[in-house]
Amino acid sequence: MNFRSLALTATLGLLTAVAAAQEAPASAHSVAGMTTPLALTSYAVGADMVRNFKAQNVAFDLESLVRGLRDASQSGPMLLSDVEVRQLVSELETTVRRKMIAARKAGPVTAP
Repeated sequence: MNFRSLALTATLGLLTAVAAAQEAPASAHSVAGMTTPLALTSYAVGADMVRNFKAQNVAFDLESLVRGLRDASQSGPMLLSDVEVRQLVSELETTVRRKMIAARKAGPVTAP
């Protein structure tokens, strides 16, 4: 899954959660105080995002990731311009693609 797919998955998940939260009563499934479908789905999207990063060996700083999520969700100023965000995301996508291509060329790793 590339970074754009990951972002799309996260966005679709959050939109689905918002719709479900507006239509459904609080879930019987409660985890650490998260009782609404929106809270549970938001948590699941975040967990899935980090798992995908780890699966692709994408290094990330959790505090900065959370800050970026918070800043982007609010209407206040961002630390980076839209141009800088696009450039950095593009560089990350290129790096991930190169790693995937190199891994495919290297072939499957077999245990001795």
